[in-house]
Amino acid sequence: MATTCNALNLAAVLLALAVQMSAQQSPPQPEPFAPVVALGRTQIKIVLDSDGSAVPGVVVSLTSLSGTSAASAIQSFVSAADGSITVPNLAAGRYSVCIKDPKSTVIDPCSWSDSLTVLTAAASGGSNMASVRAKKASSVTVRVNDTAQALVATTATAFPPHILVGVFDGRNTFHPAREIGKDATGVTYQLAIPVDSPIRLTVYSAQVKLATATNQPVPAKGYSTIFVQPSASALTKAFSFNAVGKN
Repeated sequence: MATTCNALNLAAVLLALAVQMSAQQSPPQPEPFAPVVALGRTQIKIVLDSDGSAVPGVVVSLTSLSGTSAASAIQSFVSAADGSITVPNLAAGRYSVCIKDPKSTVIDPCSWSDSLTVLTAAASGGSNMASVRAKKASSVTVRVNDTAQALVATTATAFPPHILVGVFDGRNTFHPAREIGKDATGVTYQLAIPVDSPIRLTVYSAQVKLATATNQPVPAKGYSTIFVQPSASALTKAFSFNAVGKN
């Protein structure tokens, strides 16, 4: 029952944050990139949108958006050293292009709604070679220091207090950060984000009183700030908070 209540509370928080976001003016968003390729054997090259350099070693999946059979709905390939994949028999239709990078050097356009890439295979007007631009990834790291031991579970609770950490993209889709480290002094969260794109960081807890790195109390509705991580800057944007007590 406690787990169910926690899940419902988290859903309510995300809904409230999304409503708050939609009430504010969103930055203009780019239109999805939509190259056209020919049918049959097709080579697709994954390149960085910033400088056109090749992106090797990523898993590229083409998912049909045209209602084709399940057998041809999803095709996955690993990009070669020159960033290319070869699709042996591409049928006519529209395909979303997903990019899974184990090193998190590029953003998966299927996970970030404002980076969507759609590929169209047509009987005419297309080429047997096409480039798909991948957006370079940065990361945001959030450290919650816990000298007050506010994040420690008590004998009356089965789980430690929860802190919601994540970002909203330009289309108000929420991306939760994952916990990458925890010790006696606090917890660290991290999330890969696209560079050169407006991102809204959100940090919220109904169970823990938080303060910023300069000891400014975080409001009850949570901390929120918009930032852009330039591609020319360091690849990690860091934020720090302090857990100062329990609610």
